[in-house]
Amino acid sequence: MRVLVVYPYFVDHHAAGHALMHDTLQALAAQGHEITVVSGEGGYMQSGQPATGQRRRALVWRDAVGPIRVLRTKSYRGHQKGLLGRFLSYAFLAALSPLAVALAPRADVVLLSPPPLYPIFTAWLACRLRRMPVVTEVRDLWPGSMVQMGMLRNPWLIRLTAWMERRVYDGSRHIVGLTSGISQDIVTRGWPADRVSTLACAVDTAQLAPDPARRHAVREKHGWQHCHVLMYFGALGEANNLPVLLRAARRLQGTYPTLRMVLVGDGFRRAWCESEIRDAALENVDLLAAVPRQQAQEYLSAADTCVVTLQDLPVFAGAIPTKLLEYMACGRPVLCGVRGEARAIVETSGAGECFDPEDDARLAELAIGLAGDLGRAADLGAKGRAYVAEHFSLRKRAERLGAVLGQAARADAR
Repeated sequence: MRVLVVYPYFVDHHAAGHALMHDTLQALAAQGHEITVVSGEGGYMQSGQPATGQRRRALVWRDAVGPIRVLRTKSYRGHQKGLLGRFLSYAFLAALSPLAVALAPRADVVLLSPPPLYPIFTAWLACRLRRMPVVTEVRDLWPGSMVQMGMLRNPWLIRLTAWMERRVYDGSRHIVGLTSGISQDIVTRGWPADRVSTLACAVDTAQLAPDPARRHAVREKHGWQHCHVLMYFGALGEANNLPVLLRAARRLQGTYPTLRMVLVGDGFRRAWCESEIRDAALENVDLLAAVPRQQAQEYLSAADTCVVTLQDLPVFAGAIPTKLLEYMACGRPVLCGVRGEARAIVETSGAGECFDPEDDARLAELAIGLAGDLGRAADLGAKGRAYVAEHFSLRKRAERLGAVLGQAARADAR
């Protein structure tokens, strides 16, 4: 089956960024499918740095990531420079994505993966002109999440974005939600339940596993040999509720000086984090640059405890941050400050402890508790890894996605 994928931030493991799409498409390619991806120039966390290591003057050019063919479009460098920079980046992607779709080989089916929604909408228009059937994989609800976070306030733009969302969903043969909450929201708003399914995120437990040797090397490199490391690993975005982490660090600085808060990543709020750490004189916080995906295992193995947070908003009750599953795959005990499905995973698996999203005092208390009970921390980590291996298999996810895409392609052929 020939599959065209439109995903604006496709990178390989040599760059920082989201691994789910890369790993899923590699698994689909291993099953014998021909995969072509339309993507921007770089990843989400470091969009100013091209995924190919050098900038091109062309508007669209060909690339490859293993067996996957990639059509990359020129991107705006200032994605992380405020809201204006973000929307200019979306405008670049929206203008050039349909050109890349037009240049791509004809596919049996197209997989669209928003957000952001704007380049997905223009790519959908190009797919419609070429009469290629579409499946839409929804990773985040737009414009709902943007409105709830206060990042999208203009009434005209909200209406326009909502209209784009409706057109893309209406024009899709099938809609795949990344969580049950996302799928239920879509069905509740009127799309037929038989056209909506849930296909949760997954991790490759062969690539993400505890690595004692690299743990020692990373801890020695950063001077963490005698510290208990509480690590946040991933995007430093508006949704990620970073203030609760730094408030907890402020509490820990005076009460548990050997416990270090380590943030590894990049994103829209990185500059704010730098300013807060400096102004509050948080000497127990390390803010590290995002690392390539191939180094995720060694950095997560270097942590003693990992923390995941999102803002306390209704839309995030249906979220499962991929970093949560990555923590669990690496056998790290988890402190979870996310309501809804993410909290249920932690509680059901026994992988860690939960706290209310804004409760920095409880976060600090739980971190101290695990630092003082390493045997219990190890038990929580082992339970989490076993749960992920059983319930969030990358191979099974790829098989299910392949079945959904195949059904859409066959329906179009009839």
